[in-house]
Amino acid sequence: MSREIKHRGWFQCITGKEYWVYGCLVKQTNGNWEITNDQTSWTVDNVGQFTGIVDVVGKEIYEGDVVNDDDLGNGIVIFQSGCFFMMYDADTNMEFLGLKTDKFGRLQEKRIVEILGNIYENPELLSTI
Repeated sequence: MSREIKHRGWFQCITGKEYWVYGCLVKQTNGNWEITNDQTSWTVDNVGQFTGIVDVVGKEIYEGDVVNDDDLGNGIVIFQSGCFFMMYDADTNMEFLGLKTDKFGRLQEKRIVEILGNIYENPELLSTI
């Protein structure tokens, strides 16, 4: 099983309007990040990778999203050591995103989460973790 490798980046127009753009991530020679797709490319900030997992309503989950799990509460989606995790409880506890494990680390069942927002558009959600 494989997942689609794609990214999102926060883009600000010259008019001041801000929104997410989606596509492939490229690092420019000047060090900036760029998201490209078939139509265009954008120089972006706050880049996040798609986890390959969708939430309870089918919305794609990206790094930087704040999600809720009925068992664990709220957490931030991060990428660490080659895996996506849900970091909860003030940066000290993490669980695999999308998978429940037992006390020995064995996979048990699928974890269902709901996206509440993300740390860029909704920084107030950080206080709920």
